[in-house]
Amino acid sequence: MLNLLHLKAAYRMYKRARRVNKYGFNQISGNAESICRYIVKNCWNGYYFFTSTGHFRQFWIRDFAICVEALVGLGYKEEVSKTLNFVLNIFNTNNVITTCLTPEGQPLDVFNDSPDSLPLLLTSIRLSKSYDLLVRYENFIRKQTEIYYNSVFDKLTGLVKKNKTFSEMGDSTIVSSSCYNNCMLALLSDELTKMNLFNPFAGLNFKENIKKHFWTGDYFLDDLSGRDYVAGDAQVFPFWCNIIKDENMLDKALLSIKKAGLEQPMPLKHANKQAKNKVVFPLNLILKDYQGDSIWMNIGLCYLDVLKKFNKKELLHNYLALYKKSIEENKTFLELFNSDGSLYKKFHYVADEGMLWAAKYLFLVENPKSNSGT
Repeated sequence: MLNLLHLKAAYRMYKRARRVNKYGFNQISGNAESICRYIVKNCWNGYYFFTSTGHFRQFWIRDFAICVEALVGLGYKEEVSKTLNFVLNIFNTNNVITTCLTPEGQPLDVFNDSPDSLPLLLTSIRLSKSYDLLVRYENFIRKQTEIYYNSVFDKLTGLVKKNKTFSEMGDSTIVSSSCYNNCMLALLSDELTKMNLFNPFAGLNFKENIKKHFWTGDYFLDDLSGRDYVAGDAQVFPFWCNIIKDENMLDKALLSIKKAGLEQPMPLKHANKQAKNKVVFPLNLILKDYQGDSIWMNIGLCYLDVLKKFNKKELLHNYLALYKKSIEENKTFLELFNSDGSLYKKFHYVADEGMLWAAKYLFLVENPKSNSGT
């Protein structure tokens, strides 16, 4: 729900939008690689990695977690571990795990609690091998797992609760037991098992459950609302989370992405114009299409992770070239674009800049060969 912390964040974004509309972005000289290295370095404040050098100058677990493998690979293992220790200390003190921390270090959900916060926190610990934190915070993690089991998991269906509103990859959209959130539920169970932690989901076959409820034969449904359209994140995260490893299914999902035009002019759109998601009020009034058919660079980079994992070399090469062009033309790494590739820009909001996601671009460029993934 909206509160004073959300309003403070909105005002911060508004002030930056006014500045950018008047003076432009803080541009960085050099090629794509040097620009991205500068950004990553400047997203570290000595305590934690924040999401951007623009208005998201704060910790966001989702954005951090998808960058952890890249950050470690780029030589930032110590900084990643310090980040995790910093945020876990705050979460533990407040007895909660939230989607982000405010710049002042206060836990905040945007806009509801999200089923991806706990699993992505654990993924970050495993990928960075910060196992000492598991010992220090084992009781806290167990308690949060129990809360998750009771608040997120529907014991009758074996899925994320359908009639409860959660945040997810598209925080401003309202969905019903989304494919993305169910992938995060499955990821949580996998992470608990891998790290020998208390796992109330042990023995449940999430792979088959997700295939049964979401796979149409050609693509994954976005959610269980009954609406039928191709959504970008729904095609990416079953593979990114290592839940689905069937290359034939991936090839069909890739074809559906192409038919829906989600990878043009660059990857990846949330959905196309036919998708009519409900949007959190009042964002539906002031940020039209913010998470509609807009192009989101973070989802696109996770999409590229999947292409790398399945050794789709040509597609990966072509899309990295599009990212390189965008970075060098804008002289920064931007948050999102309109569906036609133009800058997402309103009077009161302009796409954020200097995104930590630049680490993923660097890592993909420097390590293009297939790996096992997240």
